[in-house]
Amino acid sequence: RVRGIGAVAAYGGPAFVRRRGRFGMANLAKLTAFSLAVAFAVVWAYGVFHVLSPSFGGPNQCEMSYMRPSYLAVPLPPSVKNHRGYELFLYREAMPAGSSGQTELDGLGKPIADDGDGTFGKFKSHRFGTPVFFLPGNGGSYKQVRSLGAETQRMRDARLKVLDNERREKERQERHSDGDENPADGESRTQRDGESVPSLDWFSLSFNQELCAFHAGLLKTQTEFTFAVIKHVLSLYPKDTQRHVIIVGHSMGGIVGRAAGLEM
Repeated sequence: RVRGIGAVAAYGGPAFVRRRGRFGMANLAKLTAFSLAVAFAVVWAYGVFHVLSPSFGGPNQCEMSYMRPSYLAVPLPPSVKNHRGYELFLYREAMPAGSSGQTELDGLGKPIADDGDGTFGKFKSHRFGTPVFFLPGNGGSYKQVRSLGAETQRMRDARLKVLDNERREKERQERHSDGDENPADGESRTQRDGESVPSLDWFSLSFNQELCAFHAGLLKTQTEFTFAVIKHVLSLYPKDTQRHVIIVGHSMGGIVGRAAGLEM
């Protein structure tokens, strides 16, 4: 019996050891994988929070861009063939209170009256807009013009402020040197006030977000509509104003713009 028990023990011992060995290696592999996953998560979290923290790279020096868009529908005459229901919009950034779409259309190409509020009004009174046509691309929206319209308006306002500050500084120096306002300087001051500041009238075409990249017939229809719209918009401006036209196309809108330009 003792030998039998010993034999059983001797037989069972190595097998039990082998099972423990296999069980231990599996746990070791799982523990190693778990440790690596935790270490990777810690490093990743530290990197993310470090990059997103305000102290990373110093203070934020980017200038935020804000837009206050207004899209004014432009009525189209029967001469503009439009069997697909396309539309034309005039973009205005931060349109003043009390202004309407018809008021903006009636003022195209005409000088803006002096504000009288002392904020670079004399320079504003010499503004004549140049029409710019934005053509969206494949599946694009006419509202994509807002970034371009807002930024060009912001640049124009900044230029007006610079000119106004220069005018005020020159007037102050003249009063300081002469001791009083010199009427003889009125002509030169008027010439400075009359400096022209470029201004853009953004027109955006709506092609109903059509997928024109996959249909040549749509490109042809959009080209014909663009050409007719440009002719109509130019007729809204006084005849004695300049007839420069700028076309901005995004993606397939650039193809339509080039084709429309060849028709002009």
